[in-house]
Amino acid sequence: MQDAIVNDARAPASEKKVFSVPELPTGRYRGTAFYALELEYVWNKSWLFVGHVSELEKTGSYKLFQELGRSVIVSRGEGDVIRAFHNTCRHRGAEILLKPKGVATRFICPYHSWGYNLSGDLVSVPELEDFPCLKKEEKGLLPVRCEVFRGFVYINFDENAAPLSEYMAPVQPVYADIPFEKLVPKFELSYDVVGNWKAVYDNFLEGYHVSTVHARTVGNQLDGKGTQALRYANGHGRMITKLRRQNAPLLNGEMDETARISDRFSESIEGLMPFPNGNFVIDSMSVSVLHFWPVGHDNARIRSVFFALKGSTQENNQEYWDAFKNYQNEILEEDRVLLPGIQRNINNGTSPTMVLKNGEQIIHNYHQEIDRLIGSERIEPALRVKEFLPIEN
Repeated sequence: MQDAIVNDARAPASEKKVFSVPELPTGRYRGTAFYALELEYVWNKSWLFVGHVSELEKTGSYKLFQELGRSVIVSRGEGDVIRAFHNTCRHRGAEILLKPKGVATRFICPYHSWGYNLSGDLVSVPELEDFPCLKKEEKGLLPVRCEVFRGFVYINFDENAAPLSEYMAPVQPVYADIPFEKLVPKFELSYDVVGNWKAVYDNFLEGYHVSTVHARTVGNQLDGKGTQALRYANGHGRMITKLRRQNAPLLNGEMDETARISDRFSESIEGLMPFPNGNFVIDSMSVSVLHFWPVGHDNARIRSVFFALKGSTQENNQEYWDAFKNYQNEILEEDRVLLPGIQRNINNGTSPTMVLKNGEQIIHNYHQEIDRLIGSERIEPALRVKEFLPIEN
């Protein structure tokens, strides 16, 4: 199956499977009503990316999840277990940790110094005698579901959600050979963008725009016409794009064999798109993990983390990573300048639908999953997504 998919991605256009993809109503991209449904039924019930286990190497290492108006502590604690807690003191609601990452042997609230251990238990309260009814065992930090998939850490605000392994099961066999667990982060980029999060995310789920928008950068390396889009259950997607030159890392240069992610990326790069907002771009020498977060109903934030293979020569080649960072900034800026105009036309009604080509079917797939989670009965008929072909993968 894997070889068949890759071969199809390299086949002439006349031999590819072509489907008619339904248009998407742009009313889904504007206003607060649909966004409120997304917050309640999608963002509060989906597995959300936090980071990689390599960022939490030591006991007490922590990282804050700070999206969707929430703050969550994700920390490696006793028993070498990675746990997550709402970053909320049980006294009067102050945020306990203020730095985005660090190491702490205890979590001490900066307001009144209530202290919690790494398991979230309340262990110290100044002037405890003035709280005669306080039961410390009942006032620990409020936990958040936290699980790890192939080295990547996720949280979920729904206690009844299916396990992360089940959630990611549709794409697990496809990437079983990729050493995700052996990655280490090299740098991170963050961009605030004018546009509904879906309008921003859509841009990164197709290769149709590459030869036009990125003609000066990655368009020289990728054959957008050779892109194959694949849909999976649970709203996940996958995109395979041919390289114009074999064994060419995304940053022009020579191949470092110690840094090779997998032999399968000698002729193409791949994008794994975990629902609801991820894009893992995998090339021969790096994995770029992008996520697209809503900041209100018509603004978004792009967070990108770039990983190297641990132990490779390339891992500590700072000159390479500095150049790669500048290159990624340039690529992302090429996308960002177009997005505000798209949102303006959505808002003023001059763009009533999104017309999708065959290679953009991943966009339709995750929208269909959004509707499934919300429930079509809660969505205005004019905003519902039309059914597409069943998923074969």
